[in-house]
Formats: sequence, structure tokens, C-alpha cells
Amino acid sequence: MESWLVDVKRVRIPRPKFGGGSRYAYPIEPPKDYIYDDSRQDDLKIRAALQGTNLAKATEELRRALQEKL
Repeated sequence: MESWLVDVKRVRIPRPKFGGGSRYAYPIEPPKDYIYDDSRQDDLKIRAALQGTNLAKATEELRRALQEKL
């Protein structure tokens, strides 16, 4: 019944146009909300997962080394 909450997609709000006269120009800097777009968030998630995997491997190697010494 609550599955519709999972199917929410991100929507981008159009950027405001600045300037005067007959032509409008986009602002130089993107709004703060657009700094981290979807692809960058995916990259951050992948990096976090890899770091977690590397940490798990290092922990396992340390555990094995300690077992051998005991």
C-alpha cells in the first residue's frame, strides 16, 4: 500500500533567468541545490561502498594475522 513512496523520482526545478533587455541569461553559478547532482551522489555511494569493502578486507587480514601469532 505504501509502495508509491518508493517510486518517487527527483524533479529539477528550472533555473531562474537573469538580465535585462530583450535577452535573458542564466546565472553564472548554479543554485546550491544543483551542486550535487544524481551522478555525483551515485559516485559518492560507490566510493563509500568501496571504502567499506576495503575496510572489511583489512580487518579480516588483521584478524588472521593475530590468529596466526596466537
